[in-house]
Amino acid sequence: FAHYLFDTGSYEEAMEHFLASQVDITYALSLYPSIVLPKTTVVPEPERLLDISSDAPSLSRGSSGMSDDMESSPPAQLSELDENATLKSKKMSHNTLMALIKFLQKKRSSIIEKATAEGTEEVVLDAVGDNFTSHDSTRFKKSSKGRGTIPMYSGAREMAAILDTALLQALLLTGQSSAALELLKGLNYCDVKICEEILQKKNHYTALLELYKSNARHREALKLLHELVEESKSNQSQDEHTQKFNPESIIEYLKPLCGTDPMLVLEFSMLVLESCPTQTIELFLSGNIPADLVNSYLKQYSPSMQGRYLELMLAMNENSISGNLQNEMVQIYLSEVLDWYSDLSAQQKWDEKAYSPTRKKLLSALESISGYNPEVLLKRLPADALYEERAILLGKMNQHELALSLYVHKVFLINQPVFLLIRRMAMDIKPLVTEHEIKHINWRVLQATIIKLFFSSLLRLMPSRSYIWKGFFVGTSHP
Repeated sequence: FAHYLFDTGSYEEAMEHFLASQVDITYALSLYPSIVLPKTTVVPEPERLLDISSDAPSLSRGSSGMSDDMESSPPAQLSELDENATLKSKKMSHNTLMALIKFLQKKRSSIIEKATAEGTEEVVLDAVGDNFTSHDSTRFKKSSKGRGTIPMYSGAREMAAILDTALLQALLLTGQSSAALELLKGLNYCDVKICEEILQKKNHYTALLELYKSNARHREALKLLHELVEESKSNQSQDEHTQKFNPESIIEYLKPLCGTDPMLVLEFSMLVLESCPTQTIELFLSGNIPADLVNSYLKQYSPSMQGRYLELMLAMNENSISGNLQNEMVQIYLSEVLDWYSDLSAQQKWDEKAYSPTRKKLLSALESISGYNPEVLLKRLPADALYEERAILLGKMNQHELALSLYVHKVFLINQPVFLLIRRMAMDIKPLVTEHEIKHINWRVLQATIIKLFFSSLLRLMPSRSYIWKGFFVGTSHP
């Protein structure tokens, strides 16, 4: 009776009868040969097959109701009849597909529930191990659909795949792309290969991305996203399907993957690092990807961004950056300063008093952080330039006399009479103390203290250089 209703155009009523009779969904789907189903599915032959959903956008191969004698009709009349038949075929196709959609949606909740339960059962079985080896015969059965021996617990998920794959196609064929997208965003069992081909053919890229995502096919999704971003940037690309994709789309896709697949995140983040440097580095930071891993990856694939990443790491939390990474950052700064110095020296324009932004960063880093090796850095400095950097490093190595000499003669350029006067001030204290006190005085430290007081007064007039002394007198103690 359901077939009779379907053949007479009562599609929804026919589907209601199929629903009430609890027939397998493949029986109803046999009325739609153009709906592609997974290969493992054997569709039962109905009494009468009617292909009414193919050849989009007409959605139907059509069925001519004309008799043979219409072939002799005048061309104008024949054309009008063809047009009417086409319109009628389109309407019939849409109506039949809408009836199928309602049928599948009503069947879906119970089938998905069973499929989910089977998936949970399989996870439990895998977790406890193969404790049922002696009972394997109870876990398998002979398929009644000619597919050989299959796991007993695969039935519901197979049926869910048939349903969702058919439902997605019916939604797309009736122009319900938004509903198709919502189907893919939720729990679904769509057959990836079939749906991938359909979505690619119809340029439903957003839905295709959701298909990949729901099946954990993240590499395919990111490759597609990158292609779409490149197409959207092209001046020749006027395709509305690709215009809405931008580099930020890749970053948004990567965010949930930071905790599960950091290497994939790093790999595809390199594609957008130059166009979105701040957002990409924030992705690394917010995603809690190990800093050493990010640093080594940037060092290999994007050296120009390595320093920027370390700066942001240090700015967020000084304790979160290891001594190794602190050393990396100082080395990066020094390399840039040495390149800058070489360029100016080659042009005979080097000025020791010149401070580029990177040199200021280098001096500040040398003074404020302690994770680097000063001896290694000292070997990289030119002998006749960058005296201030050399003085800070010597101070870190407790070679204060050498450091002080550089400050006096190279950095601040204090003339010899003034320097001798400062030393004399220190030495003049000696006669004012007793012989017992003399034994307990470290005269070198006392000299340094007096000189420190002198420069402290001097630096009040030059506060921009005050950071120098914090590092210079590290390790100096009073007796």
